[in-house]
Amino acid sequence: MADTTRPVKERITLLKQVLKADRNHTEALHALGCLYMAQNTIFSRDLARRRLERVLQLDAENVRYHESYATLLRRQGFYYNSMRHFKKILEMDADHADAACEVGEYLLQDMLKYIDARRFDGGGSMRSFGLESRDEAADFFEYALRKDPYCRRAYYRLGFLNLESGRPENLVRLSKLLLERYPGDPDGLLFLGLGYQEMGEMERADRAYREALDWMGERGRQVMESPELIGLIAGREERPGLGLSNGRDVSGEAVFTSGLARFWRVRDPLFLTRFNERRMAHYGRVAYANLRFSRPDEGVVGRETDMGKVWIRYGRYLGRERTIEPYREVWAYENFRIAFYSYDSFHWWIEFLKDDQWVTGRYGRGDVLSSGFARRERYVDPYADRKYRLPTQVGVFKAPDNRVEVDLSWALPKARLGYLKLYDTYQMDLQDGVFLFDDANDPVVRQVRRREVLRDVWQDTLKSCYLLDRASVTLEGGVFRLAVEVRDKEKKTIGIFRDTLDVEPFGEVRLGLSSIILATRVIESEDGDGRSRLQVIPNPVRTYTRSEPLYLYFEVYNLAQDAFGQTRYRVEYRIGMPRLRRLPLRLDRTARARLGLEEERWTVSVATDYTGGQSDESLHLDVALSDLKPGLQLLTLVVTDQNTGLRAGREALFRIVK
Repeated sequence: MADTTRPVKERITLLKQVLKADRNHTEALHALGCLYMAQNTIFSRDLARRRLERVLQLDAENVRYHESYATLLRRQGFYYNSMRHFKKILEMDADHADAACEVGEYLLQDMLKYIDARRFDGGGSMRSFGLESRDEAADFFEYALRKDPYCRRAYYRLGFLNLESGRPENLVRLSKLLLERYPGDPDGLLFLGLGYQEMGEMERADRAYREALDWMGERGRQVMESPELIGLIAGREERPGLGLSNGRDVSGEAVFTSGLARFWRVRDPLFLTRFNERRMAHYGRVAYANLRFSRPDEGVVGRETDMGKVWIRYGRYLGRERTIEPYREVWAYENFRIAFYSYDSFHWWIEFLKDDQWVTGRYGRGDVLSSGFARRERYVDPYADRKYRLPTQVGVFKAPDNRVEVDLSWALPKARLGYLKLYDTYQMDLQDGVFLFDDANDPVVRQVRRREVLRDVWQDTLKSCYLLDRASVTLEGGVFRLAVEVRDKEKKTIGIFRDTLDVEPFGEVRLGLSSIILATRVIESEDGDGRSRLQVIPNPVRTYTRSEPLYLYFEVYNLAQDAFGQTRYRVEYRIGMPRLRRLPLRLDRTARARLGLEEERWTVSVATDYTGGQSDESLHLDVALSDLKPGLQLLTLVVTDQNTGLRAGREALFRIVK
């Protein structure tokens, strides 16, 4: 009977022969019932039930027989009766930790059924029933751990209850206890990472996830980031780069693997950290989906269910509501809802997704699970409430070997910083970084540094509000994604700047003009040459009062020299209200009034002729703003090489305040 090497049908035949000789052979009846149950069909489960009920009549005190019968009832969908039998097992054997877990599992599912449900008549909440079931479930899982400190299932489910109750610190504690019993347990490490992540402890979460993936090995890692799961997140335009077809096929593993790194990099909410928070969130979602939505008796993993797929794509709902008879569950997100239906409160399918902005119309299951579905992933930036826009000025200048130097300056709002002022210095703990990615989103520059001391350097009215910091990088030509980030470790604030940088080398022949640096001051010394003899204090905020001068710094390249080696060129600049069509954003009437955008146009226009002896020249100008009206202003600078007639121009926006 215990020979598992034989086929199931042959074993069933042998057991029938035993029962033919002795119809009351309890071990044969039990073994036959278990084999029928393992076949997992409606008919075979019915046969199993007859055998197991018969064996309980013959030996009603056998705990093992009761356990098999209770398991069969659960698989048949008789969850309440199954739970009653597991309780009976606990009365017979108080040390039976698995039976305590089964009772706890029933109560846990009861909690999920009632905690967000309405009453049968459609009115009132059933939350009190759900909370009662939650507390009872926790008692049974804790009881199981007292009886068996090595009961993995009790750790997992008790941790899940704490997570659902908004107590991630208890999930962390339980995961650590589990890992003391089972060092390197991948699920325990995943849940540890999930707990830390919910607590906002991202570095600890990252360590836990990395260790979990190491213990899983390559096969486990491929499951966590399989084409099926990534396909739930990827947008239609991203699928070719991942080698994904319109279905779930992958054109090549190498294509998918290389594309995966770029896929996650685009979604990284903070480049200053060595880990990718969005990627970690994916691991946590997969782990949670497997924990909550799996159906072990049917061999169905949670990530393969409709609810699991929605969870991986959109994360935790903002609100959840259930109805009973009929069974329906609705998950509410910021501006859409997803409804599920079930015939038994255990098997769930997507019914529809409805956009809250639509008066009528909705998407069905086929739409939501299709590869081309318009509403792709949802991810809430964990740093969103700490981030602020970092005023930044970008300057592009000529560098040796036909390269380009990118000078960056940014204004740090003092109100966002934690610092100690000592005389004219500010003692703080800052981390800043400059990051550049090419058009394939591969990293080109990662420049991270620690800043502990900054000084007052602005000589204007903004000095009381901001500190200034700077950095520079040298590049070949190309189109880059630029990111500047500054994090204050005391106040936990994060300054962010993002832009696209189109860099074209200036060459050695064509007339070139650098970026215009809007400055608060330019200090000239007698030593050095070109830019090295000037101290330019940039103004990343680009805001001036009418009583302050506006300083401009720029460089002109590849000026033609006449027969006497002399250059002749004209510099013209105009300042006035920008035309609305020239602005990158469309502004309503209120915004236009606030920015002082009127019908009046150019109000300042100046032209100056220069001569020199160098093909490359560095220039700075100071512009009086007293005659200009407050509001947004556009500066247009044009340089004309009078030896060749060639022209080059740049523009810059700034604002005048009263």
